[in-house]
Parts: sequence; C-alpha cells; structure tokens
Amino acid sequence: MTIETKLTTISRLEEARARLVEAIGEPEPNELSQRRLNGECGWSARDALCHIAALDEMAAADVQRAKVGAVPLLSTWKLEDADVWNAFFVNTRANCSELQILEELFSLRYRLMGELATAPVALFEQGQFVRTLCELVAGHDEHHAAELKAASA
Repeated sequence: MTIETKLTTISRLEEARARLVEAIGEPEPNELSQRRLNGECGWSARDALCHIAALDEMAAADVQRAKVGAVPLLSTWKLEDADVWNAFFVNTRANCSELQILEELFSLRYRLMGELATAPVALFEQGQFVRTLCELVAGHDEHHAAELKAASA
C-alpha cells in the first residue's frame, strides 16, 4: 500500500464534488426547492443536497470510527433499506434554509476530507471500509451531479 493510492482516492472525491458544485451553480433564493429532479425519488434539488450533506456527515463520523477500530455505522447499510436511509437523510434538514444546506454541504465535506487526511494509509487498501466508502461517496456525488445538471437544462 502506498500514499499514492490514498491520494488518488481522495482526489477522486475532490473531483466528484467539483462536478456536483458545478451542477448546483449559483441558485437564486428558493430555486433549489423548486428545481425538480428526474430521479426515482421525486426529489427537489434541495432534497438531494440535504441527502448528500447528511451522507457526508455520517461518512466523516464513520472514518473517525474506522481510524480507532470501531464499527462504522454505514457498514450496516443494505440496498433494501435505501428508502428508509434516504428519507432519514432528507428529513434531518427539513427545517433548514437553503443557505444553511449549502453551507453544510461545504463544511461537512471539509470535515470528511480532514478525517481522510489523517487516516492511516492502510485504511485505503482495496476492501477496507474507508476505501469503499470513498468510492461510494464519489459515485454518489457524480450520480446527483448528473441529476442536478439535467434538471438545470
């Protein structure tokens, strides 16, 4: 295992988030609530960003858990539970303003990146939870970036 693998994994996360930020653009007030996505959930752009912020929040905490050898909570996730997790992720920020959601989208990713920066290189080996989580989060950002971009067209 080398530091290059860790850096490549983190770089993919950064690139995926850059695509997401580009897809968000510079929304007008309340635009995110009105911009509907074409995905299976019937979400607004606001809902998707709540969901993404909540995942980053849990991911940062789980990287911290993995660094001390504790069980990451997201390791219990199962595909058949996706609707329950998604509803939870969106509902955690139901009363937040769009500005707060955008601020948390950035601050929570910053927290995740900080946890990853201090994680041992061994946690980025193929098959390790942190590596798998990073791949999942990057793909997640890319998926929602494509949805947001399509909704803006």
